[in-house]
This record gives sequence, structure tokens and C-alpha cells, in this order.
Amino acid sequence: MGSGYRTQVSALKGRGAFRARQESARQIPKTEGGKSVVPDYNVPVAEDRYAEWGDRFQRMHELALSQNIVDIVVERARREGVHAVTRITVEVGMAAGVEPDALRFCFDIVTADTLARGAELAIETIALQARCRACALSFEPESLVSPCPHCGSYGPLLERGGELRVKSFDGE
Repeated sequence: MGSGYRTQVSALKGRGAFRARQESARQIPKTEGGKSVVPDYNVPVAEDRYAEWGDRFQRMHELALSQNIVDIVVERARREGVHAVTRITVEVGMAAGVEPDALRFCFDIVTADTLARGAELAIETIALQARCRACALSFEPESLVSPCPHCGSYGPLLERGGELRVKSFDGE
């Protein structure tokens, strides 16, 4: 690993950038048959893209997130005078909707021609933390549909576990 430089990074603008990409995808001109075509991928886009794309959409989601992670780190590394990024640590909540294996796969692709080429991606998983809306008990649910252990009500307020952020990176 790198021994010369380490910095903390506090934000990931990936979610917002991804939403912007979703909005622009909706504005693609219609082709014959009422479907649109994404020019770069030649993938049909229906009104319900999630159902039609299935796993392909999941990979594209992680690709956009990986690209934003690398963009944030490389921009910060350049500002700090870092010549090579050797490790990037991200925190991913269990409810963030991110598949770690797909994120790692996409990370290797987007770092190819950057300061982060060959960098290790370390993913720290953030457990769920919730508060019951009925009795205000704070607890760690096993899943998003787990009942409150005190009163048995469903639909807790998620306090932690939905985040996705760049925690730090190491460089030389």
C-alpha cells in the first residue's frame, strides 16, 4: 500500500450525478415502436427501465457510482499533489442498493487511465440502524422489513445504513 499520503474525503456526489443521468436518459428521442435507444449501448429504454434492463441496469448503476468515486478521489489527489492513488476506502450501507462485487468490477474499469490505476478498493459495510416510529426504540434490524423488537411494529425510520461515501484514500 501507499506509505506517503492519506486523506479523508467526506462526500460522494454520485447519487445526485446518477439521478441527473437518469433524467437525461428520459429525454432520448423516441424511435419507431415507441421505445428509445441509448446510443452508446444500443439498449432499449422503456418507461419502466428497471424491469426491462434487469441485471444490466444494476451493473450500469455501479459503473456510474464507481466513476463518481474515482472522479472525486482523483480531483482531490491532484489538488493535494498526490501522484498515484494506491487505495480507496468507501463506506457502503446495507440499504444503499449497491452490490459490492459489481462496484469492484466497475472500479477496475474506470481507474484504467487515471491516477488511481491499480488502486485497491476497500469496502466497509455499514450495518442498519433504525428507530421505531411507534415507541422510539433505537435498534439494529436484520433487514428493512424487520419489526421493532420492543413493540413489534413495522416500518422503522432508517437512521444509518443507507449511505454511500468515500471515507479515505491513500497515495504516494
